[in-house]
Amino acid sequence: MDNRIVKSLVALLLVGVIALSFLSAKTQWDDTGGSDGLIPQSKAKTAPNFTIPDVGTGQLVDLQATARRQPVVFSFWATWCGPCRMELPHLQALSEKYRGRVQFYGINGDASPETIKKFAAQNNLTFPMLSDNQGVAHTRYSVDSIPLMVVVDHAGKVRAVTEGYDPEMDDHLPKVLDALIAGQ
Repeated sequence: MDNRIVKSLVALLLVGVIALSFLSAKTQWDDTGGSDGLIPQSKAKTAPNFTIPDVGTGQLVDLQATARRQPVVFSFWATWCGPCRMELPHLQALSEKYRGRVQFYGINGDASPETIKKFAAQNNLTFPMLSDNQGVAHTRYSVDSIPLMVVVDHAGKVRAVTEGYDPEMDDHLPKVLDALIAGQ
């Protein structure tokens, strides 16, 4: 076989593996086999707090203060991230479904607030977008791949984490949220 063909095949295989890893979700659900997808309260860790600005209002958002009022779902994302672009419309739909009962946030660490606002408007995203240009939240959650979605309960505990785009999030996430709303 020609050396260029071998190199091309290896490169194509590598691109395929990378693409597959971006599209597959690694989910940390309830490891006791529960059907609601929650990490048991006894095993849940306290969510690292952050206070970062909402690009729409300019107001600072404090995670733990928000979580005391209602469960919180936040996803780390970027404008250039294909899997993030696939996830965001689902989060938008769920934010509408759970309005007033669950707070949703998008956390962007690489774009300017103006770019984030423009992106949200172009994509009809109405849930709050937070700017983490200083990397505070990204560092506290050790974000090394995106999208990364975290669900925090009323006690400020991490109850579910999904790394990567979960094509079945419309089924998985409502189970988690319904269980949290029910007080589990």
